[in-house]
Amino acid sequence: MPSYSNERREAMVAKLMPPRNLPVREVAQQEGISEPVLLPASSADRNGDSSAMTAPDGDFECSRDTYVASDAGCFYVAFGRPYLIQALNSMRSLRKHSPGIPVCILTNSKPTPPAAFKEWDPSIDVWLYVEAEDEQNRNYKTDLFRYTPFSKTLFLDCDTEILNDITPAFGFLDYWDMALHLKHEGYAPQKEKGRQIVLNGSAAIFELPHWNSGVILFRRQPCVSEFFKLWNQYYRAGTTKYDQVSLVEALFRCSCRVLSLDARWNGGRDWGSHRTDQKRYILHYMRDIPDELGKTLITLDVETYGREPRGGIIGAATTEQFVTSSQISRLNRSGHKWQARWRRLVRFITRQFTRS
Repeated sequence: MPSYSNERREAMVAKLMPPRNLPVREVAQQEGISEPVLLPASSADRNGDSSAMTAPDGDFECSRDTYVASDAGCFYVAFGRPYLIQALNSMRSLRKHSPGIPVCILTNSKPTPPAAFKEWDPSIDVWLYVEAEDEQNRNYKTDLFRYTPFSKTLFLDCDTEILNDITPAFGFLDYWDMALHLKHEGYAPQKEKGRQIVLNGSAAIFELPHWNSGVILFRRQPCVSEFFKLWNQYYRAGTTKYDQVSLVEALFRCSCRVLSLDARWNGGRDWGSHRTDQKRYILHYMRDIPDELGKTLITLDVETYGREPRGGIIGAATTEQFVTSSQISRLNRSGHKWQARWRRLVRFITRQFTRS
């Protein structure tokens, strides 16, 4: 294999890194070299799990051998212990149905991947660690384009599970710039989200179509970069914690071609229970955590953290407390005959977990 000067090699690798994030194949073609020259960088890098690289803007760290542009992969933003556990559970289901798809996890919970999580493959997966508060998670989520190492990215909320091979989804991006689930119903005007005013004061959210931001497909294109800049800008300037409000404004103003996904690609637990002729691909269970899933998350938490205390984005000290709170919330919504008692328990748990 030909040798190259350190200066040329650094210049080539810089093209793979943010903000350019060019695919390995494209850089190899530009430089007239083979892809293996760029990936992996060196055998020393491959063996140095503790080695880290600071990105050009200096706000996150990643393993040196994995943060390079790939064709397609899944991305999670997992801030807080319970959400990292949910992301790992979702990744485990991804490995079951789509084992060859790489994953990138952006988190503030652990500097390195959990050693006990056997599904993690350092040869294809990327772990990005940031020192940030849990409440800043949406600042990063709305700025995904800046962090993804993939040419085609499937962003997944942590509270998802993969039910079938999701590889066909990336084919959508051969024709569209982005894809999201368009909800069948808008927000009620009395809800906080519904009352938000957008588009220079010309409309309220409840008057407009509404997209769910829990599953987003996008490709590396200038128009998509502009969309994420708008989304992040409107979110930071807004007065609500919900990112869907700024999402609506950004989608209305961007020039992207957006494909509307149906509920097979982003639906709750009760969707399509009567349908036996169609595959479901992505379950977005949100806070609807049944007992079996709760047990799975708690077991994974113990494998990952042991019993060490660690705050979560909603103030839960452990995933077990997060799961318990979610299950109580679900029972509270279901019209359980002990509804008032569950409400008192929810208030009690919330007070206990959010005390400073």
